[in-house]
Amino acid sequence: MSMFLESIEWLRSQIGKGKRFPSTLQMAKFLGLDEKKRTALYNALKGTVPASDNLMAWLDSLGARISLLGPGPVDTTRDVFFAEAQMVSVNGNVPPPQSEDYLAVPLVGEAGAGPGMVHKEEVESWIMVFRHHKSVQRRRNLIAVEIGKNQLSMVPTLYPGDIVLVDRDTFEPSSFRELFLVRERGQEGGGGKVKRVTLNGRGDSTIITFSSDNVDGGYQPESMPLREYEGGLREAIIGKCVWGWTDLTGK
Repeated sequence: MSMFLESIEWLRSQIGKGKRFPSTLQMAKFLGLDEKKRTALYNALKGTVPASDNLMAWLDSLGARISLLGPGPVDTTRDVFFAEAQMVSVNGNVPPPQSEDYLAVPLVGEAGAGPGMVHKEEVESWIMVFRHHKSVQRRRNLIAVEIGKNQLSMVPTLYPGDIVLVDRDTFEPSSFRELFLVRERGQEGGGGKVKRVTLNGRGDSTIITFSSDNVDGGYQPESMPLREYEGGLREAIIGKCVWGWTDLTGK
């Protein structure tokens, strides 16, 4: 499949019930297209190859990634393979797990890990997740991050040692105070913290606010103009937190 066709397929995947945009019109409005360029978008989604500058502008505004690193997938997740071994269940009737039902997600040492590939040296281990879980379905650009030893800002929602699953393809808040892995200002690629995110205003006047759940611990909301991030929203937000694991010992 050509890069053009793959790009159009990706645009189509963002539209529909339960998707990022409920309709093509909503996508066009988000992109700020005039009537002429809306027609170009509609035609492209129907199969007409668009002008390259239009397509690149749409993909850039939507935070899409294009990899020129060579053949093969650029997804962070990996398929799982269970080696054949003697497995004995309690009653002898429980079937072994099916490898195609699971994904291996990298647990990264640097919470940010950037919007592109996760480099080998950043991966501390791999987390196995059930691919059919509602929070995981159709997601392929996932990373897992661990809440640091002294990071108490999200207590009681998240505690040090908890592991959070992050979708790096979803970085735009769609409702009030969703959880995201966000990037500290001035930190390129790596570094990050889990916060609730809200946006207020439009264009150059947009204000992004990072909030903590541990208000009693003295963690106050942090607000700043989005323009302080040179790359805009895609630089400020690494990805949406879609799932988490916690050790309930002592809680």
